Amino acid sequence: MRILPPSARDAHAIAYRALPSVAQDARRYARAIIEQTGTDIAPYRTLGALTRADVDQVRAITGFDVAGYDYSLAESEVRHIQRRHGNDASERQRGQRGITAEDYANLPAILSEPDSVEPDAESGTGRPVVKFEKVIEGERVTVVTEVRGKRRTLTVLSMRVNPNASPR
Repeated sequence: MRILPPSARDAHAIAYRALPSVAQDARRYARAIIEQTGTDIAPYRTLGALTRADVDQVRAITGFDVAGYDYSLAESEVRHIQRRHGNDASERQRGQRGITAEDYANLPAILSEPDSVEPDAESGTGRPVVKFEKVIEGERVTVVTEVRGKRRTLTVLSMRVNPNASPR
């Protein structure tokens, strides 16, 4: 990818995230983790490279140069999300609904065309955090990512779904 002109890299990243197979792969990856059916689950799964516009936006929010980074899911974070936000009964008490494997299929669309992107509090490890929100079929989905410099990725840390949302 580094040898491609920037416009070609951007087009590839956008087209990659738009592929139905990327959404299906995110769903299958999450389902294997949630249902503990996979024996060879990769520690990370890419959701595609950041575009130049993504890089500029994240740099403006965090001050970090994330050129050459991708978006990703991590096995450990999917497990964390399910522990914190996967129980529908407890999430309903918070005005949210439980995260399911189906929700992970929305990640490519949320990251490619969010309704809003803004900073969030630092992660527990002190890394910068960026929050993406998008209303999908009347639900506001919030996706929190963490900048991971060694891996050169923005990893999904958390997801929440407010089932009765309208665009902000």
